[in-house]
This record gives sequence, structure tokens and C-alpha cells, in this order.
Amino acid sequence: MRILAVEDEPILLRQLTLRIREALPESEIVAFDNADDAIAALPSGVIHIAFLDIAIGNRTGVDLARYIKAAYPQCDIVFTTGYSEYAPKAFELGASDYLMKPVTAKKIEHALSQLRYTKPKENR
Repeated sequence: MRILAVEDEPILLRQLTLRIREALPESEIVAFDNADDAIAALPSGVIHIAFLDIAIGNRTGVDLARYIKAAYPQCDIVFTTGYSEYAPKAFELGASDYLMKPVTAKKIEHALSQLRYTKPKENR
């Protein structure tokens, strides 16, 4: 399983990838600190789950989610953010979950239980 993590704060990106790795140790995690690099990497392989910050430099996670969904319609999107006001827009896009920071292992486990397309327990 291939997982995308995008967060513009380096410390938070490391924490997010660590939490994902704890929950899904055999997954390939590709992590970026900006949306442009994440978009450029989309053609390099299928993304099954994307964990996206809402505020990513000059773009939003919502914008990035649109790119990802265009490339991989069955990619599960999980937003990780400190901004609750974007939740309605996130769910309009079909987000599987919306995690408020700080992201913990328990929140990641909950998000994995909410996925629409990917079944991580089957891939462990």
C-alpha cells in the first residue's frame, strides 16, 4: 500500500509519518512538505491513502485533494489540520476523515477505520 503524507511543517510531517508507520508498518510512505512536489510525484505510482494538511504553503489541502482524486478516484483522503472550518468542504470532496491536530496514533487508527476504498487490515 502506498501512502502520501503532505504537511508543510517539518516537525509535524515527521510526526505524521511516524504515526502512519506505527499503524501501517509495511506501507510505503511518500512524504512532502509542499503541494507542488506532491502533485509532481503523482504519476510515479498509485496512491491508496493521502494524509493532507489543509494549509500547505500557497495551496490548500482541498486543492491538492482535487488533483489526487482526478489521478486516483479511489484514493482515500484524510485531512490533518488545526482548522475546523474546512471540514464541510473536505467532506463534500469525499474525505474519509478529518483529523484535528495534534495527530496521534489513536486518531490515525480511527481514520483507518473510516476509509472508503482501502482496507489496511487486509494488507498487513
